[in-house]
Amino acid sequence: MSATESRAESNEQEPFVIRAHHLIFYEPVVKGISSPSSVVRDIRSYIRDSQKESFKPKKYAKDVLGSGWDQDLNFVEIFKKALSTFLVDLPDNSPAEIVEGRPDAICNGCAIGEHCRQLFNNGYHEGESSFEKDKKYIDLFLNKLRDLNLPQPITSHEQTVFPDAGPLQTRRVRTTIGAIKTVLREKNFSVPE
Repeated sequence: MSATESRAESNEQEPFVIRAHHLIFYEPVVKGISSPSSVVRDIRSYIRDSQKESFKPKKYAKDVLGSGWDQDLNFVEIFKKALSTFLVDLPDNSPAEIVEGRPDAICNGCAIGEHCRQLFNNGYHEGESSFEKDKKYIDLFLNKLRDLNLPQPITSHEQTVFPDAGPLQTRRVRTTIGAIKTVLREKNFSVPE
């Protein structure tokens, strides 16, 4: 019996995984401020424009968008699909996980995606690492759940191996699509600088 058959028999649905700092991409879609297409278009434009600016190295743009039209298009399609799946395809009671330091569906669209698996920036972008941002967004999410008197999720700790830093303790927060949408609808869902 395969793992898929076993899950089907136990009626267990695979959770939709969101990298914690990617919650900011889901927020405008949940609030109805932007469509999945416009969020992706804006992110893609930001990354492309950053190639011309000094604030973000070209290495990051190539890691995300690649160097050819087919890689760029793949990024756009996978990113849009992740947002649409979350917003439209999954009912509110579907399981979801918010994770630290682990790639998600959006990361799967990156042409190379090396920055998705690293602890430190390593020339990809300035400021905090993605992992540090993940930690802040998970803390924010958990605090918002508490503030809204929503059921507390199951939080597990696990070892994640980063090629540039070795193993580190990370969190995986198991909740539902509906709980994430409720939190993202809050008008002040943002991490303080």
